[in-house]
Amino acid sequence: MGKTKGIPYNEIVEAYRKTLSVNQVVKATGICKCTVQKVLITEGLWESKRSREAIRLKEQGLSTEEIADVLHITVKGVQAYLPYSRKPYGNSETSDSLKSRKKREKMQIAAQRQVSAPAPKSIRLYEPKGESLSMIEKMDRTPKAYRLHLELVQDEDGTAIRFSSHEEEILRKYARYRTGFSRDIIVPSDMTLHALHYSIQRLFGWGNSHLREFSLMPDDFAAVTNGLTSVWENLCGVLFRFPEEDNQELFWDDDYNGRQSFKTWLKQKYTGPYSTYCTCDTYSGNQRLVTQFNREFPQYAKTEPAEKLNDFQGQVWLGGNLNCLMERIRLSELFVPENVDLPCRDEWKTFIRNSIQQAKNSEPELLPFVHTIMYQYDFGDGWCVKISCEEGYCSEAGLDSEDAADIAPGTSGSSAFFRIGDGCRINDGFNEILSYVAFKKNPICVAADGMNLVDDVGGVFGFVDFIETLHGDDAEEAQEMRKWAESLGWSLRRNKPEKML
Repeated sequence: MGKTKGIPYNEIVEAYRKTLSVNQVVKATGICKCTVQKVLITEGLWESKRSREAIRLKEQGLSTEEIADVLHITVKGVQAYLPYSRKPYGNSETSDSLKSRKKREKMQIAAQRQVSAPAPKSIRLYEPKGESLSMIEKMDRTPKAYRLHLELVQDEDGTAIRFSSHEEEILRKYARYRTGFSRDIIVPSDMTLHALHYSIQRLFGWGNSHLREFSLMPDDFAAVTNGLTSVWENLCGVLFRFPEEDNQELFWDDDYNGRQSFKTWLKQKYTGPYSTYCTCDTYSGNQRLVTQFNREFPQYAKTEPAEKLNDFQGQVWLGGNLNCLMERIRLSELFVPENVDLPCRDEWKTFIRNSIQQAKNSEPELLPFVHTIMYQYDFGDGWCVKISCEEGYCSEAGLDSEDAADIAPGTSGSSAFFRIGDGCRINDGFNEILSYVAFKKNPICVAADGMNLVDDVGGVFGFVDFIETLHGDDAEEAQEMRKWAESLGWSLRRNKPEKML
């Protein structure tokens, strides 16, 4: 029988019996809210309207995917409201949970254990299409910046949101919505996923108050792992994090203390230089967890049928998603612009295999290989953002950060930039923006559709209900709702795209 790894089960139950409050349990134990709720649901000690609906549909024989469609939430959102189907690793506190307890008691240590991220190695240059030799000689074809399109979607598969005609009418009338909730941003190529997380929080108006993760699109995940557990394990620490239910080191950088505005704090996180990351994102650290797991549970170590990832996930719960990207990864190590062909999968796998063998004491080098990834935030509300790399830009050879020290949008003196793939030279106005982003390490939003969202509202369809309530006939309810949202930092203020970051 599969098991749930490392959850301090008794600690959660006992704390709830004393306080009768989920929030108090979270505060007292430091364990994430989703885990606390799931344990209490399993024990029959707590329920909500959504958990009752999810359990009722499950008892009717619906799959998790079908329940997600009915409730308009993600598959992970459904899983958060269903009881554990497999018994945790004993009800006594495990060695893993004891380690987690010590980590929670010494939260400050995590920040001290951060290490400097290595400077990005030379990235394989994209082959130009239709460029003359003279232009190639003028260009440094290493990416300096990307244009990313961020689109709110229905689920982690990237399915478009399906609003009813009434819901679309509400959003168009009151939420500055045209075709979708989206943002277009220009970002430095060496920006990490960790920094991108904070920019997404700012762009969509969230408060960095829930769990999140970046992941590959399902087809890309299947392609790079071959659907095999052994291949996935080899990529832990290269691409993926080995899951841990309660790893507090993941939050080493969440140090907001209220002494400055929240927006200023976020800006410090997504503005470069991008030079640090947590030890839980290292190759050696992740491979240590792989070795430990295989030693403790040899029945799951590269044996049939657990060798197949789908079977493996059905037999054991490691406390998180297997398709979770490490946040130390730089955008230039992931993204290929949409107008450029992706590398051959066999070529990519050979490159990674050689990179691991040659890494020794450094982090394995990556070869960019995808057009799109996913970002998920708050597994209860189920916010999903599809991130697509629309364009990449390289600069005239020889320009460095010192040359661009005084460059800012709207000023002269910026270097020539070219679009990767076709070599098209960028016009002067946009060229200045690229210079500022690439060399000042400050991302800029260039387009936005839809107003800011709000935390704890029940996901995108809950947000529609929220907006409708604000503009409904019940003035008292609307006032209370707006006061609550404003307490979370939400505002009706209209921001121009260039002011959003």
